[in-house]
Amino acid sequence: METKPIKRSSQLLPVSREHHFGLLFCWKIRQGITKAVEIERMLKYLQFFFRGHLEYHFAEEERLLFIDKTDMFVQSAISQHTELRKQCENLLSGEACSVHREQLGQLADDLEDHIRFEERILFPHLEQVLSPGHLNWVDNCLHDHDRNAFIDNYPDVFWLNQSASL
Repeated sequence: METKPIKRSSQLLPVSREHHFGLLFCWKIRQGITKAVEIERMLKYLQFFFRGHLEYHFAEEERLLFIDKTDMFVQSAISQHTELRKQCENLLSGEACSVHREQLGQLADDLEDHIRFEERILFPHLEQVLSPGHLNWVDNCLHDHDRNAFIDNYPDVFWLNQSASL
């Protein structure tokens, strides 16, 4: 069965495109787990990705899109952001020796589930309930600064080859 790409409004495309980075992050972590890469190396990548992209991405979505805090889909997305932030902070605040591969795998699973929720349920919903004026405001905000600022140029490509290290 062929999966059709989701048609996204032009106003939300920049945020939607950023989800690609999140899905790649999940894939890279899973590859690292499969290849038995040292936890410390994957945690360094988590720090690079979380601090360099994910924190900002979540904040932008919350500021620009999650305006109706009574909406059940918005509430779910905010709750998921909170939980994902907590998972990342917990993983980054501990010693590498106390982090288990299952925790990193769970983070990858939860982030992918969240991205799928936003793409398949939340964004189509927001495209229906947000006013055209608000969507145009979002579009202007997203284009007021460089949305391509995050470049995933992490030097340790642990996901390609377990022994590839700096």
